[in-house]
Amino acid sequence: MELMQDLAQRVTAVRPDLVNSDASLGELAWIRGKGHAREGGSWVRRLWFSGDVLVAWGWVVLPHRVTRSDGTVKDVTGAGLS
Repeated sequence: MELMQDLAQRVTAVRPDLVNSDASLGELAWIRGKGHAREGGSWVRRLWFSGDVLVAWGWVVLPHRVTRSDGTVKDVTGAGLS
């Protein structure tokens, strides 16, 4: 996650118009980090490097099942790509 945040920060510094609300430094830390810890394998990401420097990333949220605090289960059928 730190590498993804570093890339978001570098892009924001030179091209803030390219950063959407799903990929900002704060959003990566809060929503993505929290969601990935909770959802695990349904949040798949891929990182691309040039040498040792992260130059791109992709993150897909796959359909998954959520157990609510009351014990009921909900199927999340949507998917998303960042």
